Amino acid sequence: MRATPTHRQRQILAYLRTRLEQGEGAPTLAEIAQSFGFRQPRSARKHLEALAARGLIELVPGVARGIRLPRRPAAARARARDTLRVPLLGRVAAGAPIGADAGVERELALDAALFRTPPDYL
Repeated sequence: MRATPTHRQRQILAYLRTRLEQGEGAPTLAEIAQSFGFRQPRSARKHLEALAARGLIELVPGVARGIRLPRRPAAARARARDTLRVPLLGRVAAGAPIGADAGVERELALDAALFRTPPDYL
């Protein structure tokens, strides 16, 4: 096994991180296969197993969508404390303000230093 992940494995890892960090949840094998043009979900599984063997992801056996990012080291957790998680409500029409029933599309992780007063939403 190679010491570093292949180019395709790095792409899949970036895809997984984006989905998980934005709160979209882990993708299915079929979704990964479709996103990367694999003919079989089995190909996606092989890449996930290789990433898990390198410790870059954790696969939870017997759980649908059981893909997890490993716990971050202390330095990464310290950087995360400087990060704000702000809900993104989507497009808002000009005019009257939106009500509290607006749906959250996703959550963004932003540097806290960007804001003097932390926003409630974007």
